[in-house]
Amino acid sequence: MLDGKYEITAEREITPHSTLFGGTAPDGTAVQIVWYDLRTPDDERAFERYRAALRALKRQGLAAVYDLVARPGAYYVAWFAPPGTARLTAAELDPATRDALTAALPPHGSLTEADVRLDAAGKVQLYGLPFVLPSATLPPRSAPLAEARAATPKPAALARARPDRWELRPALLGITLALAGCWLLLVSFYRTVQTGTVTVPELRGAEVNRAAEVLHTLGLAVAAVPVAPRDASLEEAAAGTVLELTPAAGTLLRPGRTVNLRYAPPGHPSPQMVPELRGQSLAEAERTLAAHGLSVGEVARVHADASTGTVLAPAPGVGAPAPLSGSVALLVSDGPKGEVTFLPDLTGLPLADALTLAQLAGLAPPLVERVHGSGRAPDTVLAQSLPPRVPFPRDGTRLRLTVAGASESRAPSVGGTPDFTGLPLAEAQRSARALGARAEVAAQVSTLELPEGVVMQDPPPGSPLTERVALTLNVHPQPLPLPTPQARVHRGEVRRARYRWVLEPGIPAQRALVTAQTLAGERTVVLRDRLVSGGDELTGIWLTTAPGPITFTLTLNGLPYGEPITVNP
Repeated sequence: MLDGKYEITAEREITPHSTLFGGTAPDGTAVQIVWYDLRTPDDERAFERYRAALRALKRQGLAAVYDLVARPGAYYVAWFAPPGTARLTAAELDPATRDALTAALPPHGSLTEADVRLDAAGKVQLYGLPFVLPSATLPPRSAPLAEARAATPKPAALARARPDRWELRPALLGITLALAGCWLLLVSFYRTVQTGTVTVPELRGAEVNRAAEVLHTLGLAVAAVPVAPRDASLEEAAAGTVLELTPAAGTLLRPGRTVNLRYAPPGHPSPQMVPELRGQSLAEAERTLAAHGLSVGEVARVHADASTGTVLAPAPGVGAPAPLSGSVALLVSDGPKGEVTFLPDLTGLPLADALTLAQLAGLAPPLVERVHGSGRAPDTVLAQSLPPRVPFPRDGTRLRLTVAGASESRAPSVGGTPDFTGLPLAEAQRSARALGARAEVAAQVSTLELPEGVVMQDPPPGSPLTERVALTLNVHPQPLPLPTPQARVHRGEVRRARYRWVLEPGIPAQRALVTAQTLAGERTVVLRDRLVSGGDELTGIWLTTAPGPITFTLTLNGLPYGEPITVNP
């Protein structure tokens, strides 16, 4: 592991002051990490300028940068692994992109040195840019050195002052051995600098002072924290025994990085086990936990067959050691999810068929209202109160149907106005013209409670016929097109999503807040008001039935810390 989070798969030296690592990020992304060994304050200031330039390009969508880190002991850039496309030259870039890259690169390099390619979407991206340490450049030749060279005797003078050849041999032999020794020292130092990393040894079970001495010998800093054992098998651990290491044994670290040693203090308490809570109500579980010296932590609710408020599972599980905080998270039933149903379009169907379809949808017998004079066959469904193909709760929903009543004679009295109600507009106008009258729409309504067509007229039927008949027309509202629901039953399994952060040493005590976001965008607080400080390890498990990846975010005193963690349990 590199920096406690990147799994390293390859390593290659670039320069005496930079190393290229191939690896995998915590979320599975393939990355290439360039690690820099900064030696002077000038190097650190130059790297900050380099980092700011890459951030500016990333904000413009031109840099394929996964992470940029600059802190004591860790200066590196994590690039997304470049695609297999060829590198682009400056002439192959469009003017706007070329100008944006050229403006941001100096004094950190030029387009000739930059690795510019097309990503999978065909977008221009920067996949690499060398960073040159100011301390790595050669100093100019000094004046004393030039004067010394000017004072070197000429070959003729050396010939005149040359001693006997046998007198020179011991001196030459000594000089040769001295140069060989210097060369071996330089090679040894060079190999030490180029390796640049040490492997954290396995120290669990060792005495804490001895473990700290081993780590100091490797050039690593140590932060020792007394904690109670989290595993029942370590309950009998002797005082001062190392219980945990962070980062874990086998991790590759640069000298100067900090290793957290958690050890058993004298008289440490035995871990409390989580009791059986499944099937209890939330109030009963709270009393059970209190009897064991524990308390209820975060409570997550999901729909389940169990009654509302029934505990489905604790976290940690039954029989596992309880967290040091004493809080046990619970997954609680929110009751069965209500059943939904839907209806097809019933208009135009016989009443008997509509009643059968309503029964198949699980509805109670509907209310039936009859409208006379609709011009349709008796018992034909004219309208329905529930829109077709729209899901609605099955329980407590009542359907109302408007059907055509028995047909009536429309023959008007001699010289009287005929009955136009229930007729389509075109038919009403045609009948009026046949009588020498003019039927016009005076008002229009839009309701499903009445049949389509003429619903009111002036003068009323049977009254003396006039030249103009005012009609009120009903036009049914057009429902919005909705997709056909794909009904399926899904009973999600309880999944255990884990998160883990290691806080950098030196951070003062702050309150931590951890939130989880599902693939559907729902956010849940899984840890609140935990007091943490530098060197602490913040870990936990969140129980959920949500499908897909879960993204955890950590904030300290309301400010984001580190990178979000995405897991797919």
